Amino acid sequence: MGIFSKGISPDLKVFLETGDLDNLLKVRSKLRQLDDRDVKKIRSTLEKWNSP
Repeated sequence: MGIFSKGISPDLKVFLETGDLDNLLKVRSKLRQLDDRDVKKIRSTLEKWNSP
C-alpha cells in the first residue's frame, strides 16, 4: 500500500503513485471524472507539496 491508498478512486491512486513518466500518460487516459474525495485528496497533496 502506498501513501495514497485510502479514500480515493483506484484509478487516481494508480495515477498518483506512478513514478515512470512514460507510463503516466497511459495511466492518465484511464482517469475519468473525479469525485469530491478525489478532488479533496489532490488539493491536500498540492497544499502539502514541498519543493526541494
